Amino acid sequence: MDHVEELLKEKPIILPRYLFNYYSRLGITVEELLILIFVIDSGDKAEYNPEAISNSLCIDKFKVMELLNNLIEKQIVELMVEKDVNG
Repeated sequence: MDHVEELLKEKPIILPRYLFNYYSRLGITVEELLILIFVIDSGDKAEYNPEAISNSLCIDKFKVMELLNNLIEKQIVELMVEKDVNG
């Protein structure tokens, strides 16, 4: 029971109610919503790292890539490539 209490003390995820209530009207599947929640929780500059998402959510990496691609095609998320100091 103590383990469950510790898990419940983790940082909450804040999600716009509109997204939660109307995700299906936006054409988003439940799996895509889960990925979107993860991305939103990662902040404004979330890195494209399907393996990290896969490990956190216990979803196959290739499925994560497919779901992210679906969200990009639906114009729900945007993927921007930025160069860092290493190019």
